[in-house]
Amino acid sequence: MASAERSGRRSDDKIRVKKNVRGGWWRHELMLRAMLCTLGTALSLYALHVEMNRGGDSAYRAWCDFAESVSCSRVFASSSRRDAAPAVRFKGQDTTWLDNLQMWGRGFGLVEPLLGKDSMLNQPNSIFALPFFTLQLLLGMTQSATAALALMVTAVVASAGCFYLAYLLLFVLHDLCLVCITSYIVTFALLTLDYRRLVHLHAHWQVQPPPPTKRQLRRVREKTE
Repeated sequence: MASAERSGRRSDDKIRVKKNVRGGWWRHELMLRAMLCTLGTALSLYALHVEMNRGGDSAYRAWCDFAESVSCSRVFASSSRRDAAPAVRFKGQDTTWLDNLQMWGRGFGLVEPLLGKDSMLNQPNSIFALPFFTLQLLLGMTQSATAALALMVTAVVASAGCFYLAYLLLFVLHDLCLVCITSYIVTFALLTLDYRRLVHLHAHWQVQPPPPTKRQLRRVREKTE
């Protein structure tokens, strides 16, 4: 009798969690994930747009350029022409701010000193964000355990990269890039979603019936013979 009650309770819990995973929470999670990935992709594409326009026009001003220290194009235009930038004092030497940003705006500031300026991996930082947001959107459409783990791992790596870039932005470049900061917030929000997904799916997996024991399998074979 007690065994039947436990079995019935487990079955009810399984149905309840299954409805929770595939029901309202699942739909809301997909909608929020799609919005975040779309926003992140749009911000990354806009960063590339600013970089290309700044490279061809030194007078170009992005909508997020509010002051000398609050400028998006100042960060994104790392690959622009150096002769188009005004001279400034940096560490006691006359140079341009594009010279200072040349390394940090591409390859996370790590590819150029390690692999050289002409390396295929020495791309604008925003390029690396595009496959991340695409992966988060596509893998987010499945409830696969492997996909959930992949989402979490990529989100952790991306969040670590955001912390690194935020440090460079505030303490090395001394700039306040609103587009960059918004991208970091989007990445951290996706990390939160991925963690919540793991928690929900883990609860769903826990209420799954345990695998049959050898004794139970033997009884099934005896009944079928």
